[in-house]
Formats: sequence, structure tokens, C-alpha cells
Amino acid sequence: MNLKGLYVAQKAYFAEKDRFTTNLDEVGFAPDEWCEDGARLRIKEKPTAFRKIGCHFIYEVETLGAAPQMEFRAYARGAVGAALGFNYLVESSGDQRGIPRRNPR
Repeated sequence: MNLKGLYVAQKAYFAEKDRFTTNLDEVGFAPDEWCEDGARLRIKEKPTAFRKIGCHFIYEVETLGAAPQMEFRAYARGAVGAALGFNYLVESSGDQRGIPRRNPR
């Protein structure tokens, strides 16, 4: 759900600014801080404006190209517990745009 929310936030930001951003603070993205099993506390990486820490996942965005043909990919990387090793992405364009799916890389 957080990855889909990040996609929507990026699209809204683009509608206003005519570009996407890797700065997640600019789009107002913040994954839910509540974590039932406390997994978030075991993630060693620190959140920044460009990397947000969720319950089990770390979220980042990559921008491609330049406006007005700019695109983005948003990533959710499993960082702890049962999510460790799982990687997902959502893209701004293509046949599967807006649909979170496993990252083939």
C-alpha cells in the first residue's frame, strides 16, 4: 500500500510541478510509522529526505529523463524480518504503470 501511495504522491507532484522528484519530503510521502512487530526498529539504515523507512521496507525513487518526458520508478526494498530480500517497484509509464510488482533485479 505504501508503494501505491508513493506512486499517487509522485503523480500529484508532477501535476503541480511538471516534474518528478527523488525527494520524498517534497511529495509528502511518509510510510506509516506504526509497526505491530517492531520490525522498523531493527532497520539499521537511517531515514533521509530521499530514503524513507517503513515497517519492513525502505522506500526510494529514481527519476529518468527530463521534463516533459520525465519518468520515475519507486522502490520498496525488504529490509528486515519476513520481508528481507523482497523488492518491489512501481513505474510511472509502461504497460504496468501504477501497479506495484516484484522488481526483476
